[in-house]
Amino acid sequence: MPYFGVIEQIWEVDYTEFRVPMFKCKWVNANTDVCQDELEFTLVDLNQVAYMDEPFIMAQQARQMFYVEDPCDSRYSVVLQGKPSGLNDTRDGSAVDICEAPPFSTRMPTINESHYVDDVHIN
Repeated sequence: MPYFGVIEQIWEVDYTEFRVPMFKCKWVNANTDVCQDELEFTLVDLNQVAYMDEPFIMAQQARQMFYVEDPCDSRYSVVLQGKPSGLNDTRDGSAVDICEAPPFSTRMPTINESHYVDDVHIN
């Protein structure tokens, strides 16, 4: 089951021989505050805090997500996933390549260009 949240702090646990990066997160309740809309976008309510007794994960367990306010209901945020990045990448992960990102929705309507009329630029 995926968990959604926001990183509040980044910690580094020093074991002298090695270090482990950890993220302290504010989690969303995956059972009650995560849903999907009719276009199969994942929506989360970031104002609801859950799992406060277990806020930490190791950095390697995290995946980068972006949250955009849902224009239909400001209580929710739409979850968008960036390209996979992490400690095992061989390339420089400093730039996000949107072409490598997974699709936002599998049910997103497409525009048939042959039938599309741009009424804003009609003379």
